[in-house]
Amino acid sequence: MTCATPACPRRWSLTPGRIALVASVKRPADLAAALAALGLAGPRPVLVLVGGAAGLDPDLRRPLLDLLRALIPVLDEAGAVVVDGGTRSGVMALMGEAAAGSGLPLLGVTAEGTLRPANPGHEGTARPAGDWADPDPSHGHFLLVPGRDWGDESPWIAAAASVLAGDLPSLTLMAGGGEVTARDLAQGLRLGRPALILAGTGGTADAFAAYLSGTGPCPFELPPGAAGLVDVMDLSRAALDLPPLVRRLLDPGTGG
Repeated sequence: MTCATPACPRRWSLTPGRIALVASVKRPADLAAALAALGLAGPRPVLVLVGGAAGLDPDLRRPLLDLLRALIPVLDEAGAVVVDGGTRSGVMALMGEAAAGSGLPLLGVTAEGTLRPANPGHEGTARPAGDWADPDPSHGHFLLVPGRDWGDESPWIAAAASVLAGDLPSLTLMAGGGEVTARDLAQGLRLGRPALILAGTGGTADAFAAYLSGTGPCPFELPPGAAGLVDVMDLSRAALDLPPLVRRLLDPGTGG
C-alpha cells in the first residue's frame, strides 16, 4: 500500500536486517507532521552535514571517517539528530558508516526523482543510466521531497533541520563539495544557521575558506550578513578540536 500522508510512513528494507522509515512531503507545512511520524519530533539539537558526494577525494576518506566517529558520542550525548542528503555516497555514506550501530538518528532528506526506481514506493522518473542514487543503509529515517535534480532537496534539508531544532541549537558542517553543497550551505545561512567549514577537504569548502581568509573570491552568492555565521577549521586539527566545539555549540543549555 502506498502511503499518501506524512502521518503514514513506509518501511524500506535497505539491506538484510536494516529497516528505514520513510515519509513523503509535498509542502513545507507538512514537515512537522512528517518528522513526528518518523519518530523524530522536536525540538532536538541538529547537525546538518553537507559536502562532497561522488566527487569526494578518496584520500580524505580516512581522516573524515575518523572525525565523524569522534563526533558520534558527542552528538549522541546531546540528543542530536544528523540531517543530510541520505544517499550512499561521499560524506553521507561516511556518516552512515561512522554512526552504524550507535543508535544516533540519521535523517536523509532526498529528492524523490533522484533515487533509483527499484526502491519500494518510489515514483521514478526517466534518468540517464548510472545517474541514480541509492539510499544509505545506515540512515534509519528518510524524507522524500519533490524534485528530480541534484540540489532540489537543498531548501528542504535546511527547512527540515530548522523545524526539527525549533529553539534548540543547530549547526551546518561542510566538507568539500561543489555547486549543490554551496546551495545547501546558503540555504542554512538564510535561515540563520551557523556553519563550520572544514578547510583541507577540497572543492567549495576550500574555496569558501579562502574567501573568508581574504585570499580568494566568494564561490557563491552569500545571503546578506551571512559571513558572520561561518567559522573555519582545518581538517588536520578537527579530530581533536571539533568534538568539544560541537559539544558546546549543540548544548541546549548554551543556546548555541
